[in-house]
Amino acid sequence: ADALKAIADVLGVSADYLLSGDQVQIKDRELFKKFEVIQNIDDETKAVVDNFLDLIIRDFRARKAYAG
Repeated sequence: ADALKAIADVLGVSADYLLSGDQVQIKDRELFKKFEVIQNIDDETKAVVDNFLDLIIRDFRARKAYAG
Protein backbone atom coordinates (compact mmCIF):
# COMPACT_ATOMS: atom_id res chain seq x y z
CA ALA A 1 0.00 0.00 0.00
CA ASP A 2 2.83 2.41 0.84
CA ALA A 3 4.58 1.66 -2.44
CA LEU A 4 1.34 2.14 -4.37
CA LYS A 5 0.79 5.52 -2.69
CA ALA A 6 4.37 6.59 -3.42
CA ILE A 7 4.01 5.67 -7.10
CA ALA A 8 0.68 7.50 -7.31
CA ASP A 9 2.21 10.60 -5.68
CA VAL A 10 5.12 10.63 -8.11
CA LEU A 11 2.79 10.27 -11.09
CA GLY A 12 0.32 12.81 -9.74
CA VAL A 13 -2.61 10.39 -9.83
CA SER A 14 -4.64 8.57 -7.22
CA ALA A 15 -3.98 5.01 -6.12
CA ASP A 16 -7.50 4.23 -7.37
CA TYR A 17 -6.46 5.37 -10.83
CA LEU A 18 -3.47 3.04 -10.80
CA LEU A 19 -5.70 0.14 -9.81
CA SER A 20 -8.75 0.85 -11.95
CA GLY A 21 -7.84 3.41 -14.58
CA ASP A 22 -10.47 5.86 -13.31
CA GLN A 23 -8.79 9.21 -12.80
CA VAL A 24 -10.11 11.78 -10.37
CA GLN A 25 -9.40 15.31 -11.57
CA ILE A 26 -8.86 17.14 -8.28
CA LYS A 27 -5.59 19.03 -8.52
CA ASP A 28 -5.76 20.58 -5.05
CA ARG A 29 -4.11 17.89 -2.89
CA GLU A 30 -5.60 19.16 0.39
CA LEU A 31 -9.10 19.22 -1.08
CA PHE A 32 -8.57 15.73 -2.50
CA LYS A 33 -7.54 14.45 0.94
CA LYS A 34 -10.72 15.90 2.43
CA PHE A 35 -12.87 14.18 -0.19
CA GLU A 36 -11.14 10.90 0.57
CA VAL A 37 -12.22 11.26 4.21
CA ILE A 38 -15.76 12.25 3.21
CA GLN A 39 -16.11 9.01 1.27
CA ASN A 40 -15.80 7.10 4.54
CA ILE A 41 -18.19 9.04 6.77
CA ASP A 42 -21.73 7.98 7.57
CA ASP A 43 -24.47 8.66 5.00
CA GLU A 44 -26.29 11.23 7.13
CA THR A 45 -23.18 13.37 7.59
CA LYS A 46 -22.23 12.87 3.95
CA ALA A 47 -25.66 14.25 2.94
CA VAL A 48 -25.04 17.36 5.07
CA VAL A 49 -21.65 17.88 3.39
CA ASP A 50 -23.24 17.33 -0.03
CA ASN A 51 -25.96 19.91 0.65
CA PHE A 52 -23.39 22.40 1.92
CA LEU A 53 -21.28 21.94 -1.20
CA ASP A 54 -24.36 22.44 -3.38
CA LEU A 55 -25.00 25.77 -1.62
CA ILE A 56 -21.41 26.92 -2.04
CA ILE A 57 -21.36 25.95 -5.73
CA ARG A 58 -24.72 27.64 -6.37
CA ASP A 59 -23.45 30.83 -4.68
CA PHE A 60 -20.21 30.74 -6.68
CA ARG A 61 -22.06 30.30 -9.97
CA ALA A 62 -24.50 33.10 -9.15
CA ARG A 63 -21.70 35.52 -8.27
CA LYS A 64 -19.85 34.55 -11.44
CA ALA A 65 -22.96 35.00 -13.60
CA TYR A 66 -23.74 38.45 -12.17
CA ALA A 67 -20.11 39.58 -12.34
CA GLY A 68 -19.82 38.93 -16.08
